[in-house]
Amino acid sequence: MKETEAIEAIKANYPPENYALLREALDLAVNALKKQIPTKPIKKSWTPTRCPSCGESLSEDCNDGYYKDTESMKICDCGQRLDWT
Repeated sequence: MKETEAIEAIKANYPPENYALLREALDLAVNALKKQIPTKPIKKSWTPTRCPSCGESLSEDCNDGYYKDTESMKICDCGQRLDWT
């Protein structure tokens, strides 16, 4: 089962509103599964490249207005898998 299929299955079978603790646990599971899906970093001109999940900088300042991306980083500190392609 792929991460996206697991997310859909969990969301399709959410318990009723009065099961708040179970719903919270399932939300945590969905968020963890979403971070396993490689996502492209956010790139904008003249700013550091950022993690799409937490916003953490994924670039090194070159002190000349440019930034060098840390493309060797496959997973951000928050756990988000990164897709640099």
